[in-house]
Amino acid sequence: MVTKDRTRLISLLFFLKVCMKNMMISIRRLYKLSFFSFLVLSFLVILVSCQQEKIIPEEGAAASYQDLWDTKKFDEIYSSMNYDENSIDISQNDLIYYGFSAYYLFIETGETEYLNQTKSALERFRLLYADDAEVPLLSEVHKVLSLSYYFLGQYANASANAEKALSLESADRRELQIILGLSLYLSENYAQSFIELSKISNPSFSLNLILYNISDKSDFPLQMIEYLNSASDISANELEQYISKILLVNYYNSIEQYDSALDTLDILQNKISSQYLLSSLFHHLGISYYKQGDFIEARTMWNRSLELNSDNTFTLDKLSK
Repeated sequence: MVTKDRTRLISLLFFLKVCMKNMMISIRRLYKLSFFSFLVLSFLVILVSCQQEKIIPEEGAAASYQDLWDTKKFDEIYSSMNYDENSIDISQNDLIYYGFSAYYLFIETGETEYLNQTKSALERFRLLYADDAEVPLLSEVHKVLSLSYYFLGQYANASANAEKALSLESADRRELQIILGLSLYLSENYAQSFIELSKISNPSFSLNLILYNISDKSDFPLQMIEYLNSASDISANELEQYISKILLVNYYNSIEQYDSALDTLDILQNKISSQYLLSSLFHHLGISYYKQGDFIEARTMWNRSLELNSDNTFTLDKLSK
């Protein structure tokens, strides 16, 4: 199973690869990469939170299928059941085994046809057996349905199933709240998305960036600063520090609070050691000084940027003008 540490490492390696390839990260590209990468990161954390052991009820389950489930042979369960969505006579356990096996096969392969089968089997389970199902099982059904609809781009259905799972007092409220908030965000329902994601206590670095993005779209400047500072405070490495602080600098420059931008960059300078990130930092220092009208100091910062990375094309462009 993928762990939170592994997903964080994957994201970090991705960003480092971008840094090395381009030698310097522009704020516009950095914004897009950071937000959407961490959006995916947050959702990967949710994906693997569905614990397989609590999905299948032990009582009454076919022993052979249970053995296959316990050894995570989802492909054998899936291929041996000959599921017919038009069949009238199909048991509760068959629908559960088939639906959840298809879901985990999607996680393993990324093939969306498995999601369609997950949706078919679990929606049928919901219609036929929801009234008789135990609450923990029904909650898991709605949770996996919400994830399936999310990956199929059907965000209204994803939101509806996440809300239903939350109403069943699931133990996984944090994960479900994230599913609901992201589905609302991708439906461009920013106000409600902000409300749902704001309910999450102690949000992660990635969730702080998402909340910052929603605050920007909803024109909540105080919340934007709060979430970026929170992201910086809990960041696990200097790349995350850089991302959160540069986004804050970009915001301060956009509202002409140049002193605040310079103060933020001074703080960041003491937190990072990478020469490529420092080159980018001095590039942004030059921009802030330039916007203040201090052209001599701006050129000094840009020259310092090139000392750290002579191939910094963004700084070279500034000095050529």
